[in-house]
Amino acid sequence: MGDIRALITRCAGAVATSTADRGAGTANLMDRQPFDPFRNQWWDLLKEQFPTRGTRGGISGIRYKPGKEGGATYLKRLEDTWEDINGFHPHGVTNSLFRSEVERTLPQEVQKKLQDTVGLRTSDHPTWEAHVLHHLERYEEDQAKEAEDEEAALRLQLVKLQLKEQQEKEKIRKNKDSKTSHQMAMELAPQKEEGQPGTPTPPVILPPPPPPLPAMTPIPQYYGPPMVYGFSAGMWGYPLPVGAQPGDPGVTPSPQAAPGRGGGPTGGTNRTTPQGGTKGRGRGNGRSPTDLTCFNCGATGHFSRECPKPRKNPGTGIYPAWGEDEA
Repeated sequence: MGDIRALITRCAGAVATSTADRGAGTANLMDRQPFDPFRNQWWDLLKEQFPTRGTRGGISGIRYKPGKEGGATYLKRLEDTWEDINGFHPHGVTNSLFRSEVERTLPQEVQKKLQDTVGLRTSDHPTWEAHVLHHLERYEEDQAKEAEDEEAALRLQLVKLQLKEQQEKEKIRKNKDSKTSHQMAMELAPQKEEGQPGTPTPPVILPPPPPPLPAMTPIPQYYGPPMVYGFSAGMWGYPLPVGAQPGDPGVTPSPQAAPGRGGGPTGGTNRTTPQGGTKGRGRGNGRSPTDLTCFNCGATGHFSRECPKPRKNPGTGIYPAWGEDEA
């Protein structure tokens, strides 16, 4: 008895050994007492106190690998492993233990789906197996979609990196070409020798300014053709303008030749003035503009009221004032 007591004490401790010794009814026996008469009692007590866990360790280490085997193949592999370890197919009371062990080997997402299903643990085996296969199939689809999205994101990131690298290379190439062009231009430019004055920069020649606009010539004022009232030089015996001779344009040659006032065919009365002219009354015909003489300046072609020169005082013009010849 001393050997079995020492073995249990080393493995489980003194308390476990004392408990087993009292349960087997051998607590009052000495260590030198043979063990064989009490073997069966000890084996039953040890099996109860230290139950075997071979079945859980047999299938709990197996993990589901999506994409490598289907759900039905995975469940069949777990059943075969259970039967190899325990020597029997799961049924009856052991079926609940088998389901619990199988669910522990599934992914966390599938375990949560099975735990949220009401009444699944008390259902028959085909119903439970159908739920497990359904959630495993959905899990595989989600994993495949996530892998595809991740691959697309990585591919897009790779394209962006390649594009950025290509842009950097293009920028470096442009800078290099620009430096090369500048260097070539510097080499082709004429070099100024040391001690020699450089070539002066030619002056900038500006275009000549446009010619000035011509001065505005004042437009002479036009007074229009004067109206003819029948007066002429020498009327009523007045003297002719200075330098004018009878017969000149605008000068009446004689009182008889000038109809109207001063005599003529109109029947007016004429008389000789002290100055040698004639003065008459009557209606005279109109004259042309060249027959008109200004009383203010003596020029022909306009009346004194249209004369552009300053008007003179009465009696100071080229003709005497009215009534002077009769004074």
